[in-house]
Amino acid sequence: MAETQLPQQINILRETDRGTDLNGALAIKGMTRLAPLLLNDDGEVIVNLQFGKDKEGWRFVKGKTDASVSMTCQRCLQPVSVELNGEFDLSPVLSDSQAKSLPSHYEPLLVERDGQSLLPIIEDELILQLPLVPMHDTEECHAKTAVVNEEQTVVDNPFVRELSKLKS
Repeated sequence: MAETQLPQQINILRETDRGTDLNGALAIKGMTRLAPLLLNDDGEVIVNLQFGKDKEGWRFVKGKTDASVSMTCQRCLQPVSVELNGEFDLSPVLSDSQAKSLPSHYEPLLVERDGQSLLPIIEDELILQLPLVPMHDTEECHAKTAVVNEEQTVVDNPFVRELSKLKS
């Protein structure tokens, strides 16, 4: 089932007043800060956004993102598929002073009154979800890893020999 494309521009303040829900997709190809961190810019991100106001009157943007991206395994240097499934709770603000007064469960989202693009907001959330060190599961990795038995001792290691001389 193909997802609909999300609008390029949106007035976030107006959508929070309306209580809008948006569901759709954004191409990774258009994400100029995320794409260089990946092996390729194929695919898209499925996005679910809920705009509204909470019981205390704070505007919110609750979102979910789902994407499968390809990165380089830092163990074997082969491609590894990484699932990015995240949730976020943002509250649109117009100034830093408004951001400082937000409840702690919201992250501030600095917005403009006349509207803005959703792409950088979603791209920021995806970048935050990327693993610092992408790797295959140990069983799936192509790297030749050596398992060291605790009972094994190192026979004549020059580094250990010189280090022991310095310690004595």
